[in-house]
Amino acid sequence: MNKNHENAIQKLSRLLQNPIVQEYNKHEDEVIKEFKEKFSSKLDDLTVEDVRRFLDFNGNNGNHHWNRINRHKNAINESSLDAIKDLLRDDRPVSQRINEFVRKVKGIGKAQYSAMLLVGYPEKYAVWNEISEWSLKFLGIWL
Repeated sequence: MNKNHENAIQKLSRLLQNPIVQEYNKHEDEVIKEFKEKFSSKLDDLTVEDVRRFLDFNGNNGNHHWNRINRHKNAINESSLDAIKDLLRDDRPVSQRINEFVRKVKGIGKAQYSAMLLVGYPEKYAVWNEISEWSLKFLGIWL
């Protein structure tokens, strides 16, 4: 492990002890718990309304963690739902699935589709948005 990675791990370890960060992460865990099955093992049951609810930042109903992804919920329709299901089927390389998704669906960007992948497979994927990109650059580990 190089020095940048060691420094990043130390900074992240300290940051994760912050009560504000812990509260923020609790909300993410709640969203994952609510949507994980529909975004992974029960894809056949996933509906347009489920995806719109996920993209709807609302403290009482839907997603109460990612507060900027709701701008694009109206881009979800039956056609984009099929592309979302293809993206979330973890049966091919993720790069291939993302490339196909981006070609098929307009109005849903990396912050939204990476959040969907994270919720379906939290042990495998992460969110790629302005905050995570800035954080990786700040920590000196952006590739």
